[in-house]
Amino acid sequence: MHIGLVIYGDLEVISGGYLYDKQLVSFWRSQGHKVSIFSLPWRSYWRHFEDNFSRQWVQQIISAKLDILVQDELNHPSLIGLNPVIKQHRNIPIVSIIHLLRCSEPHPAYKKLFYKQIESLYLNQMDGFIFNSYDTMRQVNLLTRENKPSVMAYPGRDHWSIPVTDEEIVTRSSTEDPIRILYVGNYIKRKGLRILLSELAQLSEPIWQLTAIGRRDLEPEYVNEIEAFVRNRGISEQVNLMGPIEPEKMSAHYQAHQLFIMLSLYEPFGIVYLEAMGAGLPVVASTAGAGQELIRHGQNGYLISLSNTHEIVGFVRQYHQDRRLLAQMGIQAKKHYDAHPSWAETGKKVTDFLASLVRSQNHS
Repeated sequence: MHIGLVIYGDLEVISGGYLYDKQLVSFWRSQGHKVSIFSLPWRSYWRHFEDNFSRQWVQQIISAKLDILVQDELNHPSLIGLNPVIKQHRNIPIVSIIHLLRCSEPHPAYKKLFYKQIESLYLNQMDGFIFNSYDTMRQVNLLTRENKPSVMAYPGRDHWSIPVTDEEIVTRSSTEDPIRILYVGNYIKRKGLRILLSELAQLSEPIWQLTAIGRRDLEPEYVNEIEAFVRNRGISEQVNLMGPIEPEKMSAHYQAHQLFIMLSLYEPFGIVYLEAMGAGLPVVASTAGAGQELIRHGQNGYLISLSNTHEIVGFVRQYHQDRRLLAQMGIQAKKHYDAHPSWAETGKKVTDFLASLVRSQNHS
């Protein structure tokens, strides 16, 4: 097949969605498929609508002689007016990879309504969908008028590896220091770092330390709020607010910690949950999103409703007092990781789905 992929920027962007796209492209090429990437520059959401009036942009896609066109849903504002034009010139399936709907993010009500309407219009133009979780599938189904062909293919586990043994997990968990907690995510409201810090600060005894890793340039006012909170609550000695880390260096940070916590306001999948489990860390996450598809409450971590985030205090205190429980959950987390699909399995599942759409189109 000749597969086209539409993205913003390039595949080296560090995020779960871009990792997913990059792994698919690598798999497609390894299987002998031709892949053409159509990239647009990053601009503001509103400026992206201007792309719909670019004849040069749409001509690149039309002239490529593709068998199928795959679009990262993130690009929807640039494509909503062009997809009907592409369809007029090329009778090929158009498929969207759904990582995260914009209307599912925390926005003022009027913005969420606008995004919902725009994304609904875009989604109803598609011939099929690739979902990264069942929760994402549920979100999309609420916005589409009819059931369209789709495949749910989890992000794979093996883009990196930490060779941790059960014995090493037990040894690491048994250290009688404060619980070493890791947060990996951009410093944006949706990821809930401010909520996590607020709850941890309720623990008067110094039984925890937190390392936060992620980009700090996306929501500067939010970062300022977090830094001011840490200073004002006198927890600077317990909190290490770091910037982004190169992917190849992340394994050392996972290994150096004992527990992973991220209380996202919504998480469509959460590759960092999976990475933490691969390092043998129990995961504490919110119930908002696909965390429930990875985390087994009370077995390999805990799930917390956003209306009950105060439960963090009890869970951290429990882990600190019961290191055997911390180790047991870490071992279970690693077992869950080991049973999770590989990127090759995900790639095959997606590729078989695309091939079926191409066959159906050719026979129609």
